[in-house]
Amino acid sequence: MKKNQNNLEKYTDHQLFDLEEEIRIKEGLPFLLGFKWYKWQIDYINSVNRDNFIVAANQIGKSCCNVAKCINWATNKKLWPSLWEKSPLVFLYFYPSIRLATVEFENKWVKELLPKGDFKTHPIYGWEEQYKNKEINCIRFNSGVTVYFLSYSQSLEDIQAMTVWAVFADEEMPEEFYPEIQARLRATRGYFHMVFTATLGQEMWRCAMEEHGQLETFRKAYKRQISMYDCLYFADGKKSWWTKGRIAEEISRCGTDAEVQRRIFGRFVRDEGLKYPTFDRSKHVIKPFPIPHWWRKYAAIDFGSGGKNHKAAIVFIAINEDSSKGYLYKCWRGDDQITTTPDILNKFIEMRDRENLAAQYYDWANVDFSILSQRAGECFIKADKNNETGTQVLNTLFKNDMLFIFDDMDGWKLANELAGMYIDGNKRQKKDDLIDATRYCAHGIPWDFSKIMIRIDEIVEKAMNLNDRDQIIYNKMHNIKDKARDNEIFSIESELEEANDFYEHI
Repeated sequence: MKKNQNNLEKYTDHQLFDLEEEIRIKEGLPFLLGFKWYKWQIDYINSVNRDNFIVAANQIGKSCCNVAKCINWATNKKLWPSLWEKSPLVFLYFYPSIRLATVEFENKWVKELLPKGDFKTHPIYGWEEQYKNKEINCIRFNSGVTVYFLSYSQSLEDIQAMTVWAVFADEEMPEEFYPEIQARLRATRGYFHMVFTATLGQEMWRCAMEEHGQLETFRKAYKRQISMYDCLYFADGKKSWWTKGRIAEEISRCGTDAEVQRRIFGRFVRDEGLKYPTFDRSKHVIKPFPIPHWWRKYAAIDFGSGGKNHKAAIVFIAINEDSSKGYLYKCWRGDDQITTTPDILNKFIEMRDRENLAAQYYDWANVDFSILSQRAGECFIKADKNNETGTQVLNTLFKNDMLFIFDDMDGWKLANELAGMYIDGNKRQKKDDLIDATRYCAHGIPWDFSKIMIRIDEIVEKAMNLNDRDQIIYNKMHNIKDKARDNEIFSIESELEEANDFYEHI
């Protein structure tokens, strides 16, 4: 105690005041001074890129730095002129659910990061929370910024009227949210942030974080993949609580290698069980070109009868002269739109325009559409809705490079559905709207598969150096007659059959 008193005596009153003020600020503004950050966290907080992504391992502080950045941007008025033309008013903060948002707000925001003590009522840093139905709704900062809490389970209609300056997302946002988020940020030249572990493995985010070159999305964004090994040291060079031994322990607790890659190394993992494994975005999504007017064209409609996750969809496919290749040249998915049966028919007629179609298919589960379309003078054919055969058709087409998708915004929606569709799971929870319409359309097209059979025969003949016996078997499979060789090689089998007959009568 005496030693501490002697140390304090070394400070002047002015120095003690400065020290007390430093402690007051450190304790009062924890989002600025209350944490030891890793270098990757500091880089993320300081980034002024319009799109910012961190895919990371579990429990290493990705959410903390996202919250800290949100609070800093909401209260740091000196920073605003470099970010926006006008002072910001509204931020959005997304969580997987409002219930989780409430838990995180009360345990992480309030206890660890939001201004405390005298700063709780500060003219700039001060804040007040507002609850709705016992769940967090928003934080109103005295700076003039309001941060609204939203969830991925909410309808996008809830934000369609908002003008937003910045969006922060905790965990993997459903990719269909992003176009609407982007629209909300456009007027303010706003900023998007997302920190997550790739538990959903959505294709758009995978392409952003894993791909390079043509397939990479968000090429100009700030992007980092963070593993636990990036957390061994803080930015000041001091060791953190993460050690190689502790990381090894966490690895041993993961059930599969996929979980290790995802939760320890922050990687996207393409799990087994893809429903369309033959689809390859690098091959099957191509640059659009003018469709020759003499090619036959087909279309199909899916009405989205599978619940709120299953929207209406329309696709158009053109096939070349010999019916060996098809091109899905336009499509539409009614994302976050309430579409009645007349709306869908009108949308189809609008998209078709003056094109002459060889056939147009529809989901016959919608009885009203049949009546409505007949009254409108439209001739639709009932689609074959067998999921198994439709899936086989699509996989066969993609495997043999017979079906291609035009590279545009709606085409990418279909590509994302195909690349992220798994065999297991609840059908009503799957995002397969465009896939269903594509199945209906592709199944109704008279494809010419003869070239596939020719290629198979060529591959077999080249791959196998057939001896006489194998050649006879191959010939029998293909109904090729060669009686002389057949009799010669299978004479032994005839003798065995006779011997078996003999023993059966003993």
